[in-house]
Amino acid sequence: MRGLLEKDIRLLFKRKQIFIVIIVVELVLGMSGSGTFAVLYFTMLAGIIAAGTLSYDEFDNGFGFLFTLPIDRKTYIREKYVLCIAACAAAWCISIVLYIVSGIAGGQNINFIAQFPEFVMIFPGMSMLATIILPLQLKYGSEKGKIALFVICGCLAAVLVFAKNLFSEESAIGFINIIHGIPMGTIMIGITALCAIVIFVTYSCSLRILSNKEL
Repeated sequence: MRGLLEKDIRLLFKRKQIFIVIIVVELVLGMSGSGTFAVLYFTMLAGIIAAGTLSYDEFDNGFGFLFTLPIDRKTYIREKYVLCIAACAAAWCISIVLYIVSGIAGGQNINFIAQFPEFVMIFPGMSMLATIILPLQLKYGSEKGKIALFVICGCLAAVLVFAKNLFSEESAIGFINIIHGIPMGTIMIGITALCAIVIFVTYSCSLRILSNKEL
């Protein structure tokens, strides 16, 4: 797995121009006081870019060569999940630091303690998104996988809109009040547990797809 991680990290560093642009955008967002969006933006893009290394491996019958090396399909899938989660974790930490630094430089009054629970919930959510991309790309390829992801996001948005129209405003306010009454620690544990379940399910799907894939 170490060799696969090194390969993918070297591939990511070849796209350093994209990361420079992202960091500049991150600094601008930090100076404008958009802390939650800044952290969300960087973490999400890092996960998507890390998952995109799979398309490099598939290009020009790359899998056929890759699996002549002393690695099996389970190790390959495990490495991709480790890479995506590690990329999200690194981007999450860097984006928080950049937000604080740029906010202070821009004269923003940053209340980091109040925002920290929101930041904490971003990491498992974006890790979950990055790992959902992997089985879609394995199954449908890079371009069709992106379309499938957009379709899934569109369906989720449609469900949310339908739920909003189905329930009255009083019911929605009551639900929000119930959420506010739950301790933040409990919410974080619930989100982390949901993220772990989704990652396990997508990992199992990715492994099955690759195992059945003709290389």
